[in-house]
Amino acid sequence: MRFHSVQDTAFSDIPLKEVDVVIFCSGFESRCTHVPENTFDKLNPDASILILGFDDHNQLSSRKKSDQFYNGKYKTSQSLLSGDEYDGIFPLLNEKLKIKKKKNVSVLLDYTSMTRQWYAAILSWCKFQQQFEEVTLFTTYSVGKYIKKSEPMVIHEITSLPGFSGSTLARESSTLIFGLGFEGAASLCAIERLEPSVVYTFIANPAAYPEAYKRSIEVNEPIISHLAQANLEFSLFSVEDTFRGLSELLIAQPNNANITVVPMGPKPHILATLLLGLRYPQLTCIRVSGRGKKGENVKAEGRIVTTKIIFQ
Repeated sequence: MRFHSVQDTAFSDIPLKEVDVVIFCSGFESRCTHVPENTFDKLNPDASILILGFDDHNQLSSRKKSDQFYNGKYKTSQSLLSGDEYDGIFPLLNEKLKIKKKKNVSVLLDYTSMTRQWYAAILSWCKFQQQFEEVTLFTTYSVGKYIKKSEPMVIHEITSLPGFSGSTLARESSTLIFGLGFEGAASLCAIERLEPSVVYTFIANPAAYPEAYKRSIEVNEPIISHLAQANLEFSLFSVEDTFRGLSELLIAQPNNANITVVPMGPKPHILATLLLGLRYPQLTCIRVSGRGKKGENVKAEGRIVTTKIIFQ
């Protein structure tokens, strides 16, 4: 099976009565319940429900509220995982889908509060599972209201995402495609550690709100002005356009270059880079992890970025 296509769609256009599997997450941000609240009474009553939960920090008040919501709404227990888990996602999906006796399956994934390892694993499962002839994946992301400025990130580790390690062949040059967010100093440090021959950056515009775009430009000004060959802008609200724009950039790179992508911006941009990794197996997707406290309790502001992804 292969990743076939990606298309922006409206949340209201998801055929909720036809969805076979629903994947939610009980996280530390209150927005993790926004999509479930808007779908609970509309879902296919026969849909299998998979609720992922973090196995740490479960005493935070925001996490307790999320757990109470899911425990009250859905008659299924959470599957607790480390935020770094990848392989453990596959048996959970296989268990939920083994009773589905059909050729095509439809999945709703709300990745609003998930780690990139989790939704990277779900994408990999969609590509490599052998039970169904076609998988239609509807992904949702609740845009958040950020009030505080996050604390500076201290880099703990720079590694390739499992399943997205790309080519290991030594080549003459290296191209780095870097997604910028609010981690200006940490992003600069990551670029310096990777030592690429050429750097391209991309940033969210339109962003969740105008101040977010201005802030991203401001904190990343040294990178954009002095390191980047070019800085591209893609809408936060279009995974499709981001994927297409990055594909064009990747295809334009010389054949003798190792190509690496590091998404440190918003999650819809991260999703687009993971799809890029599925389409171009030579691409390496890098994860930059940091140490620090959990971020603020981000609330949903109403808008939902919805994407339809087909595997066949």
